[in-house]
Amino acid sequence: MATRGVKVDPLVGAAWAIEAEHGLIHAGRMFSASFPTTNIAGAGVTNFLLRPDASETHFRWRVESDKLAFVDVYEDPTVTLDGAPVEVLNVNRDSLLATGVLCFSGATIAVDGTLLDPHILGDAGGGGGMGDTHKGVVEWAGNAALDYLWVVTTLGVNTRINWNVRFYEVLV
Repeated sequence: MATRGVKVDPLVGAAWAIEAEHGLIHAGRMFSASFPTTNIAGAGVTNFLLRPDASETHFRWRVESDKLAFVDVYEDPTVTLDGAPVEVLNVNRDSLLATGVLCFSGATIAVDGTLLDPHILGDAGGGGGMGDTHKGVVEWAGNAALDYLWVVTTLGVNTRINWNVRFYEVLV
């Protein structure tokens, strides 16, 4: 099917794209949340929470740190307090579609849950604070009924980190 010379993907109803993720962006179904944090004390812990709505949510995550940090991703944590809401944006800035997925920073957690994805972000500068990035190359298919938690533990003084998650919801 073509519209005004543009080939349309029948699965998403948007311009045909090289990758499925690109098609989701054009269809207005790809979302992003990002939260930079600065001046985390030595051995500080920062939590980020993703709460799917009633649909299966697929996500990729990225954490950047300017010093040595440990990043652990958990499924189904016991949440005491959600924390501060993190704005979720539609990656297609012309789309009016919104998501029911919620993101929070600084969540209070009683029990971490099931460890899914542990990582170490190294200090590439030999202690000089050059930092590291974990680019979430694995796409996780999250359970619609469970929360997902990122626990970032920093070892350097005045560490800066940036947490980002990109996701889409599977529509049934």
